[in-house]
Amino acid sequence: MSDVSAPLRVLLEEKNEWCWKKEQDTSFNKLKDMATNAPILSYYDPKQPLTLNVDASSKGLDAVLLQNDKPIAYASRLFLDSKSSTIMFTLNAHFPISPEKYELFKKQTKSDEILQQMKKTNEEGWPLKKEELPEDLKMYWQFRNKITCIDNLLYKGLKLIIPTSLRKEMLQLIHETHMVKCKTRARDFMYWPGMMSDIQDIVEKCEICAVNNKKTNNKEPMVTSNASR
Repeated sequence: MSDVSAPLRVLLEEKNEWCWKKEQDTSFNKLKDMATNAPILSYYDPKQPLTLNVDASSKGLDAVLLQNDKPIAYASRLFLDSKSSTIMFTLNAHFPISPEKYELFKKQTKSDEILQQMKKTNEEGWPLKKEELPEDLKMYWQFRNKITCIDNLLYKGLKLIIPTSLRKEMLQLIHETHMVKCKTRARDFMYWPGMMSDIQDIVEKCEICAVNNKKTNNKEPMVTSNASR
């Protein structure tokens, strides 16, 4: 719905001249159709597994909760003038981030040559063949359709792409609890090429992680007893 309503919302911005064109008319009619023909939702079954599908664009976030490939709930959030606040809310769900830190992410992203090269490629359009890309961007080819730029930060879906200069700091952040599941924790909200290997490397060199991993893998011994005859 955020994508469908985008042509109408631009008319609400003071900087834009009010001009109703074909795209606004199409958007309006689609919204009317969506409002009067709501999608059929299935009933929730507590015995069945759930699947959460999420997507993001420069205009908003969308999510649908599925059971047996049928929707049971929808969610949507628009990016209005408060894009920074919306993204900070998403990031804060995983780790504390101050306005100063948020600005640092933007600054380091702007100074990262590879990310800026990808930002330009994403805006101008990706080539038809992977071979036409600069070598540094080929690693992003397989998920190029998921790359978005919001408030000068780059995302792979809903995951923030960490600039090179901040990756060491992020490694320390996700590793500070020495939990075995720190890989999963990182995968939820951030990304950079080779991130999983970098996490594995720091975990394998950490004595505390080794102890925690050993405790997790140890199983309770089986208790046996002699049955009386």
